[in-house]
Amino acid sequence: MPIWEALGRFLHGWANWVLGDQQIELAEMCQGIERLHELGQGFYRPYLRGLLAEAHADEGKLDIALAELDDVLTEASTMDQHFSDAELHRIRGEILLKRDPTNTPPAEEAFLTAIAVTQQ
Repeated sequence: MPIWEALGRFLHGWANWVLGDQQIELAEMCQGIERLHELGQGFYRPYLRGLLAEAHADEGKLDIALAELDDVLTEASTMDQHFSDAELHRIRGEILLKRDPTNTPPAEEAFLTAIAVTQQ
């Protein structure tokens, strides 16, 4: 049950984030991920951390979001958990475009990587 409580905490925070209650819910999302880590639960964690990176980007913390994504892609590879890789690369592309809309090659590379991963 603790795993479901932690996952529920994250999803509750994320759902409210999407609805606009951002500061409090960002903290709840972080607490859910931290609790999953404490419990040794890795399944879903890369995907959830990708959603957290999106939340950071929406808050304007683009460098934090990109660092989170770089870390989570490494974690997913280490865990051999690749079901969310395409989505993580897509999110990375979106954040790179937000950071510098005039410098499109890095974002394009991320989108092409997402497509390639999906095709595999």
